[in-house]
Amino acid sequence: MGVVRWICIVTVFAAAAADSPADELPTSNELLLIGSHPTTGSLKAAEASWQLAFDAGDQGVRRIAAAELVRWGHPAPLEQTALIALADGSILAVDEAEILRCDQDHLIVQSIEFGALSLPLDRLAGIVLKPSADPLARWRQIDRLFDATADADRALLANGDQVNGTLQRMHVRRAIFEGQVGRIEIDRRQLVALAFNPALTNPPHHDGLHAWVGLANGTRLRADSLVLDEANVTVHIGDIPIEAAAETVVWLQPLGGRAVYLSDLRPQGYRHLPFLQLTWPYRSDRNVVGGPLKSNGRLYGKGIAMHSASRITFEVPSDAVRFRARAGIDDSTQGDGSASFRVYVDGKLRFASPAIRGGEPPVDVDVELAGARRISLLVGFGERGDQRDYANWLDARFER
Repeated sequence: MGVVRWICIVTVFAAAAADSPADELPTSNELLLIGSHPTTGSLKAAEASWQLAFDAGDQGVRRIAAAELVRWGHPAPLEQTALIALADGSILAVDEAEILRCDQDHLIVQSIEFGALSLPLDRLAGIVLKPSADPLARWRQIDRLFDATADADRALLANGDQVNGTLQRMHVRRAIFEGQVGRIEIDRRQLVALAFNPALTNPPHHDGLHAWVGLANGTRLRADSLVLDEANVTVHIGDIPIEAAAETVVWLQPLGGRAVYLSDLRPQGYRHLPFLQLTWPYRSDRNVVGGPLKSNGRLYGKGIAMHSASRITFEVPSDAVRFRARAGIDDSTQGDGSASFRVYVDGKLRFASPAIRGGEPPVDVDVELAGARRISLLVGFGERGDQRDYANWLDARFER
């Protein structure tokens, strides 16, 4: 790892406060396949070869190749627990986590949910030890762990200060850093998060078919393999195995199959025309203010977020046959906001929605792409100028 880092944390977290009712997620067994309308089903089995089995009720058991699946279920909100962020974007929510011992290269975790874990430090972006009670602030705490410009380990403190250096070790009372001024000791009670030096991380490379796997406590894992039976689920992130109870799996979204998500692609162009002066960038897999994508009470893991009035353009893959998405206003507006959604293919209008208001269900978008070269997604002003026009293109994808 270049620089040897020792971590020893022994801590017990207080019982996590529940998220507000507005952030609760209804249960969902929605099953969405390539080229099909949504149905429902319960995930019953998954094999390492990415073959899946769903209980479809009256239709019996359906066996499906993961490459044919767009999404099953929906992500759960992050709970107010310790959050371990892996360098590949995976997030492990640990209930009253304890780090049991020091090791040169590993973070040793004891979890009620996952049992004993040994996590290589070079696969981690950092740890949020004291997550905010506010769900949006919680996501922003995670974002701070992924500062690519950082060149050291960082301790993020409760008073807003930051200590840079090399983390040597931590125990129940203090963290010890080596910095430019020598040894620095930090009172453990003041420590909000640890962010590890990005130059020392070695995130796994996810090639070929893999998937996002979500658990009921908000854990999101980018799985290279998935094995699930009636009792247990085992997820491998590179060479890291993580096990949990099968019943905790609430979301599965394959990557590298027949669905190609626009949020994983680089656009050819993006432009926002501000109503007054405030400009808004587009966001991938987040809403425009940085929180999770959520419309009509459902969280989504994949999508593009834009503000009125804006336009984004992508090159269409040569093997794409359709563009599909759901278009709606993000729930973070609390019922405010309204916007229109349009899709142009090679300069021709192919889809136009009426004004969609906050709190209304998202509408389905389905556009044929045979022979197309470019696609543009436009969000226009609705009925109230640009007030909280937080527009989501949910599960926006090319279907191959």
